[in-house]
Amino acid sequence: MAIEFDRKKFGQNLRKARLSMGFTIRELASLAGISKTSLLHTEQGRDSIHYKTIDKALRALQVSFEDMLNYADRKTDHIVGIHHPFIAHHPQHTFWLLSADHRAKRPENTYAMIQDPNERLRLGRLGFVPLFANSPDFLMPHGPGLVELELYGRFESAYNRHLYHHAVMYVISGEVRFEFDEGEVVLAAGGSLGLSTELRFSMEPSRPIGLNEPPARLIWVGANRTGNVQQTFAKRPLNKKEPSTESESD
Repeated sequence: MAIEFDRKKFGQNLRKARLSMGFTIRELASLAGISKTSLLHTEQGRDSIHYKTIDKALRALQVSFEDMLNYADRKTDHIVGIHHPFIAHHPQHTFWLLSADHRAKRPENTYAMIQDPNERLRLGRLGFVPLFANSPDFLMPHGPGLVELELYGRFESAYNRHLYHHAVMYVISGEVRFEFDEGEVVLAAGGSLGLSTELRFSMEPSRPIGLNEPPARLIWVGANRTGNVQQTFAKRPLNKKEPSTESESD
């Protein structure tokens, strides 16, 4: 089943989220690793927008696809301490995202398909997607941040370095090899690793995932947030107004 969504509304909500967090077009594009033009076209709701662009923008803002569709309605309700002293995340609200995709072309219903664990297993075992990730549907204005990971193959990154200074990787199940310029470490279930998010590294299962085996599973916990990013949904004033045309350059 394909995900049908209003691209114009999605683009408008993306722009609202960007502005409420105080990002210019240039800043968010740089943070997400996409071009200014691609981000601008996404905000304008053009039919030609690429799903990888959406993925990268959402990851940079730490907002799920589903939440962005309902952004105007949700506002700050998912930020702990602004309207609620506590917020619970229930399993049925989990929304998985791709952290990498090696397919030359992917279907438009990718988001719906990867909510099925069997589809994630298929893509992971075929070598198309080494890593899937999801995070709770609430945010802590000062941190920490938490992401659940399913690891099928080699993934290289300085993970979430734009949001946190430090992180802990905790292996829930399986065995994972972490490689750094300084060396490598292999951790079994129950093992953990502390690191600076500025450090680029690779991680992969210590051996290939078998046909009837589940992926390695990890929890990533970010600490020492690089600013009060998520609280800006409600409190950060804008320094200037931005036009919505292609002349927008900052």
